[in-house]
Amino acid sequence: MSIYHKRQQFSRELTKNVFKDRREFCGSIMQQMNEVYNYIDLYNKTYSTFHKLLRIDARDYPEVALREALMNTLVHRDYSFRAATLISIYDDRIEFVSVGGLISVWNLTTCWWVFLSAEIHI
Repeated sequence: MSIYHKRQQFSRELTKNVFKDRREFCGSIMQQMNEVYNYIDLYNKTYSTFHKLLRIDARDYPEVALREALMNTLVHRDYSFRAATLISIYDDRIEFVSVGGLISVWNLTTCWWVFLSAEIHI
C-alpha cells in the first residue's frame, strides 16, 4: 500500500502536484491497515470551536469515514493484480484508489438498475 502526501499548485496553464512525503507499507493486511490508519490520522487535523464554556473538538475527516474508506480499498480490491493501493493526501481531500473493477457480468447500467430496484423496495 502506498501513500502520497501532495500539495496541489495551480497556475493558469497547468496544475502540478508537489510531493511532500511518500510512504510504502508492507506486511500482513492487518499490519498495513493499522499502520496506514495511524499515518493518515497524523494528517487528520483537530480543530476546536467554543460555545460559551463548552469546547467542541472536530476533525477534518470523521474517523469512521476514514476507517470505512480504508477498509473498502482493502476488501473490494482485486487481489489477482500485483499493484499497490494508492492513497493520496491533499490539503483539501484524501483520495483512495484500489485496483480492480466490476465483475464481468456487471456494468454501470446494471449497477444503476439494482440501485433503483433496491430503493423502490425499501
